[in-house]
Amino acid sequence: MRSQEAARSPAATGAAGCAVGCEIDPGRRGRLESQRRRSLAEVKRVEFTFYMDQKGEDKTVTLMLAKHNWDLAANTDTVTWNGKTVTVNLADPNQTPDTTAAWERWKNDTFWLLAPLKLRDPGVTVTYGGEMEEDETKFPILQVTFTNAGLSPGAQYNFYVDPKTHLLHAWDYIPKGGEKQEGSWFQYRQYDKLVLATDHVMGDLHISFDAVYVNQQGPADLKGEVKPSN
Repeated sequence: MRSQEAARSPAATGAAGCAVGCEIDPGRRGRLESQRRRSLAEVKRVEFTFYMDQKGEDKTVTLMLAKHNWDLAANTDTVTWNGKTVTVNLADPNQTPDTTAAWERWKNDTFWLLAPLKLRDPGVTVTYGGEMEEDETKFPILQVTFTNAGLSPGAQYNFYVDPKTHLLHAWDYIPKGGEKQEGSWFQYRQYDKLVLATDHVMGDLHISFDAVYVNQQGPADLKGEVKPSN
């Protein structure tokens, strides 16, 4: 079942989960980056189902449902969406219109799942943007720019980092020439070596993940997680 519950302040620890905060604490940066690289290097397969739902006045409509079987060792992804199943070579995706479309789905959907782990990708610039205070907590801000990277070149983000967990708390998405959109990151769970958020809300859109497996291992609760208040 896909959860609609918003856990705004997950308290968690984990090597991969600290990756977002590495720019903020120089004393820990090298160790955390080394841990992150080891965690990603140990991931061979990621499986998940991506949902994008839009909430209307009377009902919620599913705009996209896409299943992924991402083989990192082979550098391929098998994507099932809109009644078709396509396996794409991620190193050479533009072989047919279907493989190009499958690559675009992989690029978009894995970004929503793994954005904090993509800050070291080519074409990504990260700078420190001060702090944002919310409920007496000061969240360091990472200003992230994607230059010729991803499906939205020139897009900018503000990443708000939980100072206790070093996990992404929320973000602003600022498309080139567009208006800022605020998005939440919650429902963190441990999936083998990775700590992932599986629920996001951005305006009237709810983006969520189900059937997530990393190296064929499902979710585990995070030690010390703070449950949302009712």
